[in-house]
Amino acid sequence: MSEEVRQKKLAEARKKLREFQQQRGISVPSGAKKKKKIKNGSSPETATSDGHSPEDAPKDHTAPAARPSDDTMSPAGVLSPSATSSTQNYDPENVPFVLSESTFSSTESLRQLSQQLNGLVCESASFVNGEGLASSANIKALESRYQELSLALDSSNLTNKQLSSEIEELKRQNQEIVDQLEKEKQEYKQKLAKEQGALREQLQIHIQTIGILVSEKTELQTALAHTQQAARQKTGEAEDLAGLLQSSQQRVGDLERTLCAVSTQQKQADRYNKELTKNRDALKLELYKNNKTNEDLKQENSELQEKLRVLVTDKEVLQLRMDELQKKLEMSELLLQQFSSQSETPDSKEQLQQALEERAQLETRVEQLKDLLKQLQVERDQYAENLKEENAIWQQKMQQMSEQMCKLREEKEHSVTLGTGGHSVPAETHQALQVAMDKLQSRFTELMQENVDLKERVEELEHRCIQLSGETDTIGDYITLYQNQRAVLKERHREKEEYISRLAKDKEDMKVKLLELQELVVRLVSERNELYGKFLGAAQSPAGESTPALPAPQATGAAHSQGDLQEVSLADSAEPDPAALENSTAQQIMQLLCELQSPQEYAGLSKNPCIPFFYRADDNTGVKIMVI
Repeated sequence: MSEEVRQKKLAEARKKLREFQQQRGISVPSGAKKKKKIKNGSSPETATSDGHSPEDAPKDHTAPAARPSDDTMSPAGVLSPSATSSTQNYDPENVPFVLSESTFSSTESLRQLSQQLNGLVCESASFVNGEGLASSANIKALESRYQELSLALDSSNLTNKQLSSEIEELKRQNQEIVDQLEKEKQEYKQKLAKEQGALREQLQIHIQTIGILVSEKTELQTALAHTQQAARQKTGEAEDLAGLLQSSQQRVGDLERTLCAVSTQQKQADRYNKELTKNRDALKLELYKNNKTNEDLKQENSELQEKLRVLVTDKEVLQLRMDELQKKLEMSELLLQQFSSQSETPDSKEQLQQALEERAQLETRVEQLKDLLKQLQVERDQYAENLKEENAIWQQKMQQMSEQMCKLREEKEHSVTLGTGGHSVPAETHQALQVAMDKLQSRFTELMQENVDLKERVEELEHRCIQLSGETDTIGDYITLYQNQRAVLKERHREKEEYISRLAKDKEDMKVKLLELQELVVRLVSERNELYGKFLGAAQSPAGESTPALPAPQATGAAHSQGDLQEVSLADSAEPDPAALENSTAQQIMQLLCELQSPQEYAGLSKNPCIPFFYRADDNTGVKIMVI
């Protein structure tokens, strides 16, 4: 198809070329012959020299040669409509002719312009030299002529530029068309070669196929003869096999019944295997949860160890503070002796007023400490309830796990019996399941033992927190008593007898408070021991193993009176354990210890307040205070 289209286009182009050549041959004057000479190699100056010479230009500039109606250039050098139409009807074969014609017209117009300019230059030179004087009318005519010539020159230059650009464009189009034709020709040749090769290959394939079919036909004919002979032989054998078929059918029936029995056993074994797999997955999940709980408890253990270290450091700071208070006690005795020997001072009333105000403040502080003690007791009760709930949850989990273990043992025994009776479960699978069950059981036992140990440590740390709370309350009571005695010392400065009576009264109050504190601490320790015993009994019963019970912590030291002295133990002899629980009670204890580390200065005296009591460290890492 592309070749036919190309041939049609070429035929139309040749037809148009012939028509164009005929038209140009009829209407082109002698100037066309000159253009052909230019095309054949002669220069434009040689082509135009036969009619005119450059010296004759002034004579001919008023009478330009007449051009035919179909010429492509107007006298002013502008393209005519015929030139435009001829440019549009472009054909590759008549391009040289059009180029020669446009070149000749532009060259002739340039030659005429140069002749006119030479004439004007000569006239202007003669006028400058004074050879002739022109009238004003001639000058105006020359000026107008000069303007016309300049306009004509500009238009001719513009026309030349347009023509040169058109020439370049036509050359480019001609080259593109030639390249396109060559490319189409090559493509057509390649396509034709490909089609011929494909046809040759198809022909060769058909020839081979025909040969193969002929050989197959002969082979099939021979095979048909052999098959007919074999069919005659097989008919005899079929009669013999008919009897064997009946016996085979009976054997197949027996085998099918046996296969049904085996398949039912296999299904049961598969069902038991699935149940065992589900139970194993459940145990793995429970083991993962236990591991996660163990990690959380270990993290809490480390955090509480850090807090316990902080509490120990605070306790040491308090011990140093008590040493300072002992020194201040000695100073207070000296002050007491001085106050007993001195007379009343003028500012005793002011000191008495300040002492009363300080006493009121200390009473409010005592009320706050009592409220804090109640709050700590409430938190202790709440924590005990939480431990009970957790204990119940663990007991329930232990019961569930024991039931699951019983079920797994029964299923394992059942699967073993099935394995011995038939080959439903492989021995390797059964052994692997048994090993996995033993590992899970041992791991679960270890986790439960670790949980029990952690709970015991938590219980001990709870006891330590309660003990620290009791020590804090005792220190607060002693500070309150110290402030009261300071007020009594100030009042004794005014009146000795009243001071002695108040001191005795404060001493009795202090003894009552110490007895109350002792009862409170003993009660807290007894409650803690009860909770501890209950927790150990509940934790040991579901685990199936007896864990060694930790020694119960010692109770707080019993108060005993020796004359006018009373000794109270504020710490037991148990060593601090690194495990602890994080709760609000520990935070309140830390806050109270920080408050005790920064006692308030009073403006009434130049020294810190003092209290008449002695402080020393117990042999069992306890704190003992003797009140005078």
